[in-house]
Amino acid sequence: GIVAALERARAAARGRYLARMDADDVATPRRLEAQLALMGDRPGLVACGCGVEYFPREALRDGALRYEAWINSCVTEEEIERAIFVECPLAHPTLFARADAIAAVGGYRDAGWPEDYDLVLRLWAAGGRLGKVPDVLLRWREGPGRLSRTDPRYAPDAFLACKVHHLRRTLLRGRAGVVIWGAGPVGKALS
Repeated sequence: GIVAALERARAAARGRYLARMDADDVATPRRLEAQLALMGDRPGLVACGCGVEYFPREALRDGALRYEAWINSCVTEEEIERAIFVECPLAHPTLFARADAIAAVGGYRDAGWPEDYDLVLRLWAAGGRLGKVPDVLLRWREGPGRLSRTDPRYAPDAFLACKVHHLRRTLLRGRAGVVIWGAGPVGKALS
């Protein structure tokens, strides 16, 4: 599975940084250079992403276009932190991270929800700062066969379970009397 493959690759890696990409995506020639420069310029960062563009464009629906615009709007550390529980603000195929930071949070794990979002939330919860190169440096293939469209670990309920798990261990930890505003699925899951 995906988690075992990611962990096998991580175990074989020998560098200070780990870069992630799917085989059917297309990175620009300067992607890694730009991400390495960002990490060097801001030594407190533990991971960064970059801007993305879905392709093929003719296959895109409105939801994908809105998500692409949203993920590309989360650029600064503050914007990324503010968006961390909306959705994963770093596209996994763009992840460029310090190997020791990933090791410190236990690497990838299969918890029944998105392993990439889980990793980013654990990096953030450990005090790691997250950044992004604003330039579009990765063309992200979109289509009905994507794992995120076919595997139950990426279903909306799985994302919600991941968010609830991490919210309870971070922002809601030790809080009494939290008010949940809304009676939808998110409010019910948090109550």
